[in-house]
Order: sequence, then C-alpha cells, then structure tokens
Amino acid sequence: MRLCATSCQHVRGAQLHAHNALLCAAHSGPGARNPICPSRRAKDTGLSCPLCTSHYNCAPLNFNPALLTLTTLPTPPHAAPLSWTLTLLCCRMRTLPLLVMLLLCPACLSVSVSSTKPQVEVHEHTDAVLSCEFRTEKDQNPRIEWKKKGKGVTFVYFNNRFTSAYASRSKMEGATLTIHSVTQKDSGDYRCEVTASEDHVNLGEATVTLNVLVPPHIPSCEVPSPVFVGSSLELHCKDQMSVPPATYRWYKDNKGLAAAAQDSPYNIDPSKGTLRFRSVSKLDEGMYRCESSNNAGAPKSCVAQKLQIVDYPLNLTILIAGAAALVTLLLLGCICVCVCRHRGCCGKTKKSKCPSPYAPPPPAARHLKTYKPTKSFMI
Repeated sequence: MRLCATSCQHVRGAQLHAHNALLCAAHSGPGARNPICPSRRAKDTGLSCPLCTSHYNCAPLNFNPALLTLTTLPTPPHAAPLSWTLTLLCCRMRTLPLLVMLLLCPACLSVSVSSTKPQVEVHEHTDAVLSCEFRTEKDQNPRIEWKKKGKGVTFVYFNNRFTSAYASRSKMEGATLTIHSVTQKDSGDYRCEVTASEDHVNLGEATVTLNVLVPPHIPSCEVPSPVFVGSSLELHCKDQMSVPPATYRWYKDNKGLAAAAQDSPYNIDPSKGTLRFRSVSKLDEGMYRCESSNNAGAPKSCVAQKLQIVDYPLNLTILIAGAAALVTLLLLGCICVCVCRHRGCCGKTKKSKCPSPYAPPPPAARHLKTYKPTKSFMI
C-alpha cells in the first residue's frame, strides 16, 4: 500500500507528537511522479526504504499534536499478501530522524471478545457479574451466546433468550451476564461467544470462571463410646458443603487441642478432621466437639459428645485370660511333640504282620442245562 502525504490529516487512534517534521510518504509504487533518487535520499536522511530501494515521494508537512487519518491505497505487488503495512519515514528532522512503523492486519478489524474480570469469586446467594465486551468490524448486530462448560456444554443464553434454568434469575446488559442468588451448582467455566457474520473473522470468545464461596456448615462428628482402656481410637469430623474446603479443630471440655503437640497421646489431622488415640486412658475421658472453618464465613461446631473410657469387666478378663492360656498350652504341646520326634525319643511302634483275612473263592458257576419239554404220553 502507499500513503498519500498530501491527504494525511488525522490518524485515528494514534498521536504523533512532532513539530516541523517532514512526513515521507511510504512506498508510492512504480510510476510515481518525482521519485527521490536513492542517493539523494540517503544523503539527506540516511534512511532506507523497508520495502524497496526506489520510488519515493516526500512532501513537507507541518502539523500540531493531533489525530491523523491515514488514507491507504492498494498494496504494491511486492508487499506480503493479507497484511497491510504503513511506513512513516521522517525524511528530515531538525533534531533527530524518526522512523515509525505501523503494522495493521485484518484481524485488528475483526470481531474481538474479552472480559475485564476472567476470575469471579462471590459468596453464595449473592449476584455474580460475568463481564463480556466485544468489538466488531462491520456487523452492528452480532449474535451473543453464553455457555457453561462441564461434563458437557450447557446453554445459558441462546437465540436472544435464557434457557429455563436461568430465565428467572439472570439478565443481560450488552454481552455481560448477571446471575442472581448463585449457589454452589453455578460454579464453573462460562464462555461468552460473539458471532459477527459480516466480519473477516466472524467468531470471538472469552472464558470467565465463576467460583461460589460457601461458608462452613455444622460438621458431622463421630465420637464412639464407651471405649475400653488401652485400645486405639479414632474420632471423625466432616463438613462436605463448605467451599473452599474447611479446616478442622478439636475441643475437649471446650479447650482446644493442639494439632502438633509433642509427646501427645493423640494426633490431629486439620485437613481431614480426624483425632487419633494410640492407647486411651481414663485421662482422655471428657466432652469432645469439632469446629470447621474457612474464609467464606463464621466457623461452625457440632454438639459436644461424651467420650467414656471403661475398664475391661471381670468376666471378660477371665474369658480372655482362659482363651490365651488354652492357646499357649496347645502351642507348647505341639512344640514338645515336634522336638520329641526330632530327637527320636518317641519310638515308632512296629506294625504286627497279620495274615490277610481268608477270602473264600467265589462259587463255581453251575452249568444249567436247558430243559426241553418231552412229549407227554396220553393214557
């Protein structure tokens, strides 16, 4: 393309702060009038053409700091296709030579979509504003769609209307989507799509991530009771509703238990909410409760439950002792037998050779003669 210096008055979107400068027209193309000789150009300015080495036309231009509108003409044959190059050469400047390159491409004039806040965090039951801004080249009435991405793609706004799940609690302002009274189910990635059929690139999109914060709920606490002295024990606490996930703290008789106490008979996992005892004693007996907390709201606690530590009953003790003694005796007996057999002190009894019992021979098979009836005598 070439830049006509005599018609350059305003540049849209760019300011050139210079005084008493000479605006050298960019490449004027073959056949231009009064081209500057490359030797003269090099002598006067010391600059070279970024496109070729001839066909220049410089014209003086005095201007104030203002907006200049560039008038562009067809691209010369040796320029790259599908790209527009504007070259401003300062042929002569009293203080310092200036070279300004403005590169424009068709994508700059196509539809563009962006969001001023791609990450949105709001509390539950409040409004969430998902911003979406767009600019088009020609199409003044583009198609706007909002979709939610998950396991599949769910339409939120389509064909100039909301879908049934959002119709009663959403609104559109331009391309910006507002969802009222959001819940945890509304968390996810939302995509704003703008389709301008008349533009070079007719589709643009921007993604906004919505994270709905949920304050702690009353956790569920599991405190088994009663527990025998000396046995291991594990207490559980869980809040499955809070976002971000809650951290947990255990209390005994309304006194907080240290999570990492040295030489402690218990161990606490704040992220999982477990309280483990390696071996409980009577000193561990008391009222236990758990508290869940996160940065979305006030902490919540479950109702305190009593942990009762009891001794083994006498009959149970006797039963366990008897069973242990019996097992011990059986093991000792087996060991003694094995040792005795290994040393050979237990002689093997010889088996008496007894004659095999008499088995009478089977009876001889009788040859039965076939009886043939004879003729009877008639008297």
